[in-house]
Amino acid sequence: LVEGESDQLYLSALKGLLIASGKITPLKEIVFIPTGGVKGIKATTGILSGRNNDKPYVIIDGDAPGQKMKKELKGDFYAAEESKIIDISEFTSIPKGEIEDIFPARKFAAIVSKFLPRPEEVEEEFEDVVQDGIPVCDQIKTYANKHNIQLDEGWKVRLATTIKLEIFRGKGKVVDESDMEFAKIVSLFQCFT
Repeated sequence: LVEGESDQLYLSALKGLLIASGKITPLKEIVFIPTGGVKGIKATTGILSGRNNDKPYVIIDGDAPGQKMKKELKGDFYAAEESKIIDISEFTSIPKGEIEDIFPARKFAAIVSKFLPRPEEVEEEFEDVVQDGIPVCDQIKTYANKHNIQLDEGWKVRLATTIKLEIFRGKGKVVDESDMEFAKIVSLFQCFT
């Protein structure tokens, strides 16, 4: 289970990349089911657990809502299966990292620069101001606020769709084996394959 549709898009694209490069060879299909945010995780877990009470893996962001849900799950539904709760921040180099932070920040920022509707009077590109060590989505919001760029409600999903297409193009514009983040992505997938 993943929190949202953007998580599903990123992880599905990465799954395809890792299978194509031979880094993972899952024996079963890996499906990422969005729960509509952290609040939907418990309900979805209950539905998917079935009669044998076999709990699905849960991938949670390192932000405050994700960490709160992680604590709740460990004290309740997943008390006996804590290893099935995967904290994405453990696979990023950023404390409180989110799914977007598993990618190389500079490459991700270059795509964000093309994605954001930058007003003509704004000279600085997002990729020129992105900083290491800070969650990239927080930086996107700060950049947008500074330059009066409206981020609609579905911007994260649209960005994830753009990133997914770049991953499928296979030119390494988002991540490739030479990036240090690639090994962490492989490790993430090895948790549930």
